Amino acid sequence: MNATKQTPRSNTKANAAAREAVIAEYLKALKLPAFATEYPGLVRQATEGGWDYEDFSGNYWRWNFALVKSAPLKGA
Repeated sequence: MNATKQTPRSNTKANAAAREAVIAEYLKALKLPAFATEYPGLVRQATEGGWDYEDFSGNYWRWNFALVKSAPLKGA
């Protein structure tokens, strides 16, 4: 029998689709629709820029803070 065992990274497109689906569900549950819209672009920038986790996280929080600061206050 010559079966090839698939490793977690052997099917990159399927893994990416599954990861994106999970992230979309998390963002929906957390009620973060703006970030759900912007997330693919941020990931693209991170990939193209070779960001490490700290760079990605820092840029996410800067983006999120700017978004919150510019949003009108509810009930104001």
